[in-house]
Amino acid sequence: MPVVGQDEIAELAAAFNRMRDRLEADERSRRQLVADIAHELRHPLAVMQGHVDLLQDGRVELTPEALLPIQDEIIRLNRLVGDLRDLSLAEVGRLSLHLTTVSPEAVLRSLMADLGEVAAAKGVNLEWAVSPGLPHLVADPDRLRQILINLLTNALRYTPPGGRVLVEAEARAGEFRVSVIDSGPGIDPADLPH
Repeated sequence: MPVVGQDEIAELAAAFNRMRDRLEADERSRRQLVADIAHELRHPLAVMQGHVDLLQDGRVELTPEALLPIQDEIIRLNRLVGDLRDLSLAEVGRLSLHLTTVSPEAVLRSLMADLGEVAAAKGVNLEWAVSPGLPHLVADPDRLRQILINLLTNALRYTPPGGRVLVEAEARAGEFRVSVIDSGPGIDPADLPH
């Protein structure tokens, strides 16, 4: 709508244009989110389909070990669905956070213990380095753990046997920073927007 003057109609037109721009931006964001979700769902479904095809064709014998990749992808899908639920609750302001004082070092120590066996079974060296005197945080310990699990399981998933995953935690200039560095192939540039 063209804005032609400084009167009330021009102000109304300007407000209308701002509202239209916000709605268009929201719609673009929604479409991108749907595309990202489809992208994230496609991989585990393809892995499961591939393993089911191998089992049905008799190329792989039905054993508990043959079902492990399918089970892993089901766990991944369940986590993804939970994350999407949390995201939708956060977007409408209904995600409940239970803030308390948290030791990030204790959370990381627990995760290293939990994921150490996964890393060892895959032949990946899982290491961590925490800055001395790391301060406590006011955070939701479950959400903090959820974020770190997502980062670490992705790093472990894509790091080949013989590789390394390093978790670094530091406090600097009033910020808490966790870095996950792995020797995996990295993210395909085509997938970076997702």
